Amino acid sequence: MFPSSMGLTNTPSDLLPGTLELPILKALVGGAKHGYGIVEHLRLASADVLNVGESALRRLDAASA
Repeated sequence: MFPSSMGLTNTPSDLLPGTLELPILKALVGGAKHGYGIVEHLRLASADVLNVGESALRRLDAASA
């Protein structure tokens, strides 16, 4: 994502709406995963830059219903 030297963090105010959908879909390409598996994939794929809590995924699930 963005280096911290740019003054950006991964707080919700820094993420654009819809930012997580594509990385989450990429995490699911290999098969179904529970929230922790998706969160861990996002953390590893972003080299610890993107730190998403499992509660963020619950909000995405509720928004799609």
